[in-house]
Amino acid sequence: MSEDGSQVQAFTAYDVPGDVCEFVSYSYPVPLDIVDDSFGLGIPEMFEVSGSFLGEGNAEGTLRLAVDDPIPCDTGVLNWTAAVATPPVGGIAELPDISGSSARDYVAPAALTGAALVALATGAWYARRRWLS
Repeated sequence: MSEDGSQVQAFTAYDVPGDVCEFVSYSYPVPLDIVDDSFGLGIPEMFEVSGSFLGEGNAEGTLRLAVDDPIPCDTGVLNWTAAVATPPVGGIAELPDISGSSARDYVAPAALTGAALVALATGAWYARRRWLS
């Protein structure tokens, strides 16, 4: 359903039984106008859907699907009910304002790591010199 409530944005039916087949999924992605809390569209003998809104978030109506190829199959007029999907609530949160720089928090660990690398390299050099002597 559109945000302003004027259209059904898309209509999808799943596992619709036919007389000699089953429609696993059928979608109609074109928006359907809502007039007086009702909507409908149809191509007779092929696809017909109609519905009305019962109240906040609920709808009901009828659906009929029919095909001729590869074999004729018709669902007949079926009743349906649905819950209207509402858009998710939420947004983008901003990071809190932190005064000052956090760079000073990393100076001591960085200096310690650098000193450890220098000590390790010096120790390896000294051990190698002793080994070769």
